[in-house]
Amino acid sequence: MFDLECDSVQQFDRLNFKIDRTRPPLVLVLEWGALAMWALYIGRNFLNLDPTEVSTGREYLSAIYGHFLWEDLKACGSCAMWFGHVSGGYPAFVDPHEATYHPVIILTTLIWGALTGAKIAVVLFLFLGGIAQWWTARVMGLGSVARVWSGALAIAAGNLSGRMEDGMLPLVTSGVSAAFMLPPIILLSRNGDRRSASLLGCALGLFILSGQAYLQIGFAFLAPLTVILFLRSEFGIRVILRRLSLAVSIGLLIAAPFLVPFLHFSTSFGKYTDAAFDQVQPAQYAPLNLVIDSFDFYKASTLGMMPYPYLYTVYIGWIAVAFSAIGFGVMWRRGDRSVALFLLLFAAGAFFVSGAELFRWIRDHTSDASPINRFIIGIRHPTIISGLAVPALLALAAYGVDALARLRHRPLRISFGLSRTSPPDVRHFSFDVRWLLAIPLVVSLVAVRDFSRQWLTVQSQPMDEISAVISVLKTDDLQWVQTPFGQEYFYGQALANGIKISSGVLVWHWEGRTDPTPVLTAQRGDAPAEATLEEMIGDIGIYRSALARPYAYLLFDDGSVTPCTASGRGGDIDVSCDSDRPGTLIVQENSYSGWSASLNGHDRNLVATEGDWLAVPIDAGQSTVELRYRPWDVPLGIVLMLIGLGVAAYSIVRPLPPALVKETEVTEHPGNDASVGSPRSRSRRRRKRS
Repeated sequence: MFDLECDSVQQFDRLNFKIDRTRPPLVLVLEWGALAMWALYIGRNFLNLDPTEVSTGREYLSAIYGHFLWEDLKACGSCAMWFGHVSGGYPAFVDPHEATYHPVIILTTLIWGALTGAKIAVVLFLFLGGIAQWWTARVMGLGSVARVWSGALAIAAGNLSGRMEDGMLPLVTSGVSAAFMLPPIILLSRNGDRRSASLLGCALGLFILSGQAYLQIGFAFLAPLTVILFLRSEFGIRVILRRLSLAVSIGLLIAAPFLVPFLHFSTSFGKYTDAAFDQVQPAQYAPLNLVIDSFDFYKASTLGMMPYPYLYTVYIGWIAVAFSAIGFGVMWRRGDRSVALFLLLFAAGAFFVSGAELFRWIRDHTSDASPINRFIIGIRHPTIISGLAVPALLALAAYGVDALARLRHRPLRISFGLSRTSPPDVRHFSFDVRWLLAIPLVVSLVAVRDFSRQWLTVQSQPMDEISAVISVLKTDDLQWVQTPFGQEYFYGQALANGIKISSGVLVWHWEGRTDPTPVLTAQRGDAPAEATLEEMIGDIGIYRSALARPYAYLLFDDGSVTPCTASGRGGDIDVSCDSDRPGTLIVQENSYSGWSASLNGHDRNLVATEGDWLAVPIDAGQSTVELRYRPWDVPLGIVLMLIGLGVAAYSIVRPLPPALVKETEVTEHPGNDASVGSPRSRSRRRRKRS
């Protein structure tokens, strides 16, 4: 904690610092409790435990259906390593789009289920966004007012709440995870110890697991700015590089359950691209989104925007922007220029990168067929990267608030007489003008609260229609069917009822693979090709395809087909067939390494077939085939994660050597000497650490 005494508002540079490394537990409880109550208030609409009420965001259910992985884990354990719910199935731990592998998502899904757990996760991530900003303020040595205010503003700021306009929970998750990167970076630049490096590694691991990859890519492009923090470090370049290597290693190990399978199958991935970057807002306009709160503005195609607000919302308000300018000025005058410059350039860099000029330059200077070119044009919505500016700007704003809150000067004295007698009865009233600071702080919080109300909303699903459609589409075994395409509100209830959706909504796809043809299709409008109408539910027709084959069937040499019966979940599929001649069992699940088969209890090799489905040769007679997906990559990733957590825990909890503890202590100095708390004076009081 910094205790600041100044004679007047202008004397920011005459300081008396006292760093208190202990914090009364009650203070922490009160501060975190205040942030928790604020998060519950801001996200209160999502506290409804009714699974039929979901976010109004159009893509919400397609952004969370990966969470059903953890429903599979509860139901059948290791079968969850294969996600067999959509698009012919795929390895469950390779999805880079959703935040499925984040611990908060795992816990909320295991406790409340996929649909309700996702709503609870929204509120928890809002709270964690506030905690991340609070931590940044604490690392910077700021007081309670600045910490709580900046944390509360972060909870309702547009870079989190605005993403829910389209229901993009993964963008909320990655935005919070990005905010958690700043505190350990600043800590590492000041302490240079393994504990700070391990905290950074843990934050990095969670950041990788938080989904979408837009903010992760943006952060990677901005990472060189950390040189500003480490350039004048007294620990030496070798120590800093070792600490950063430790942090990166821990981060990669923690994220290994996703990274190992993802890298294993990376050559099989395809992604939709936008080589022209048509939906990108020019960088010079993006900062205006910090102060524009109009719903109509974000829905209009102005200032280079498309009518999709979730791509652009970074609102924090004019007051916070003004405080950030004050904070930068105070930090610069006090001599804490490396942190001030880093935060300012990080925010400015986020806006620059979001404008895609750098991506266009890379696109134009690489060949169309190169992996770099394909990767760059796959960054379809770089404007999202502008959200990285918010935690940095709020850190500067918190510094400005703290400086104003700690100013000491003569109180305002008001004198007034109560009678006209001589001598008059004069009363005096003293007022500390710092209380006036509460006005802009409260106004700024009200502003972000009102802004968040536009996006943090829920709606009841049309359950009469959904239930009727699902009851018809649900089959006795594992047939692929199709809910009304593009109407994503069917997805959640369909997956919850065990329906296998032929064509899901994925921003990525498997190269060379096609979705299975659905046996039944629910569709508004014209009938699908070569399909017959079986039933009408309102204006939705249920059609049976003449082109679809059963989920599991025997294929004979003459091309004839005999259906088989299949049951199971995820990567555990059991098939029963009865035939008077040998044939090849075809099961319409994508065939990838990791699948194995047994016929009547004996191992049997899988064979290649047209369509890349699972295929097993079987003999005549009654046959029971067990298909199991048990890859090597997920167990390896889990082992590596445990190693990373062990290394991080050891580095974090082990006590520092007494000599190093003594080096970090800062004693009080008499007088108002600006050099007492400056980074240069602190560095002179520390010795290099190994």
